[in-house]
Amino acid sequence: MKARLQELDLLRSIAVLAVIAIHITGGYLFNGKHGVVLLWNQGMRFAVPTFFIISGFLLFYYDLDKKKVIFNNFIVRRLSKIIIPYIIWTFIYSVYYLHNGLFEIKHGIMDMFGQGFTFIEKYLINIIRGTAAPHLYFIVIIIQFYILYPILHKLVKEHEKLVLVISFIVTFYFQLADYLYGYELFLLPKSGFKYYSILFFPWIFYFVLGMYTVIKIDKGEINLNKLSMKTFLPWVLAYCILITDTILTNTSATSIKPTIMLYSVASFFFLYH
Repeated sequence: MKARLQELDLLRSIAVLAVIAIHITGGYLFNGKHGVVLLWNQGMRFAVPTFFIISGFLLFYYDLDKKKVIFNNFIVRRLSKIIIPYIIWTFIYSVYYLHNGLFEIKHGIMDMFGQGFTFIEKYLINIIRGTAAPHLYFIVIIIQFYILYPILHKLVKEHEKLVLVISFIVTFYFQLADYLYGYELFLLPKSGFKYYSILFFPWIFYFVLGMYTVIKIDKGEINLNKLSMKTFLPWVLAYCILITDTILTNTSATSIKPTIMLYSVASFFFLYH
């Protein structure tokens, strides 16, 4: 049994606080207050990508010595810990937002069986799209990665550089498409933009990067135990590029754009130290 990586527990905690900071500062940005608030908000944008990097890192870290991951065993073990809580909380959020109050749950259940199943339809849509609450989209994406993981495990072990490059191209393309969407430039079908962010494509590079990093650490090609200017300077440069892009394009409300990719990768390696 491999030792628990406490540094990643700490990094995950930092990412959690960063998510909270994004939402708190987001309210001020929405009301037109920028300045330091904008700098703080954008500086926390590494949060969600970091969760995906950590997920790929830890899964592959514990399975590094395995020749293959048995799909059925993995899916049952992983999804059983996620699916049931996700379904329950989606129901709670769906009822809450439908009736704008926790005390209307009884009435919500009556709607399920007495008014043409409209609530059930909305509930199923919320499950599929993670729209019952703003943060549940993450669960939809991580479930997709869990389904893909046994295949990615085999591919990364056999062709780690190729898989990393392909995943980067896919993620970059989808993030660039979302970025250019605001300029009425369409790299993907316009009708699908409300769905792209909940698919794994804009995020898969982060997940694969976590897996790839494990291999490089195991081979001794990456040393994350010593802080160096090699990680600090790229982090500062990436942050400056992100801030410049955000100010020039007025895209402070998104975490899906190429400069966020650059900043998130730089942040992961810097913060890991």
